[in-house]
Amino acid sequence: MSTNTKKKVTKVATTDRVATALGHIQAAVAAMALTTPKLTKRQKQIAAKARKGSEKVIPTISLLANQLGVNLPLQPTSTMTAQVALAHELEPLQKALQAFLASVEGNTFQANSGSWETATTLYGILKKVAKADPEVRTQLAPVQEFFAYRTPTARAANPKGKKAKAARALQKEQGAAEAAASTQQPGASSVSGSTTSAASDGGSAATSATGHA
Repeated sequence: MSTNTKKKVTKVATTDRVATALGHIQAAVAAMALTTPKLTKRQKQIAAKARKGSEKVIPTISLLANQLGVNLPLQPTSTMTAQVALAHELEPLQKALQAFLASVEGNTFQANSGSWETATTLYGILKKVAKADPEVRTQLAPVQEFFAYRTPTARAANPKGKKAKAARALQKEQGAAEAAASTQQPGASSVSGSTTSAASDGGSAATSATGHA
C-alpha cells in the first residue's frame, strides 16, 4: 500500500514541476514579447549570415554613415543599430535556453530508452506466458500487434515471408557467383597474359634463330 502511495506522490510531483516550468517559460515568452516568428530552413539559407564579431564593427559603420549622411531608405541605419543591440541582448538567453533544451532532450531520450529496454524484455517473457495462458494472450494481443507493425520503409528493406526468403537466398547466391567470377577473372587474365608472353618470347627466339642462320 505504501509503495503504491509513494508512486502516486512521485508522479504528481513530476507533473507539478513540469507544469511550473511551463508556466515560467510562458511568462518569459510574454515578457520578451518577441515579434519575429520561427524562421523556416529556407529563410535561414537565403538570409545574410552575420560574421563572427560583426557587433564590434557595426557601431563604427553606423557612426561614419551618420556623419557622412549615408542612408539606405529600405535599410535605415537606426534599424541596423537596434537589431545588433537586440541580438546582443538575446545572446545570454539563447545560450541558457540551448543548454536547457539539450538537458531536456537528453533526459527525455534516456527515459524513453530505459523504459523501452525494460518493456521489450518484459514483452519477451510475457509472450512465453501467453502461450500457456489464454487470458494473458488476449490481453497481450494489442501489444503484439504493436510490436508486429513495421513501417513501409522497414518492410521494403527487410521483407518477410517465403517469397522474401527465396528472393534473399537468390540474391545471396547471385552475389556469391559474382564474387567468385570477379576473383577468377584476374587469374584468367594472368594466365592469358603469360601465354601471350610465352608465345611472343617463342616468336622472338625463332626470329633470332633465323637471323643467325
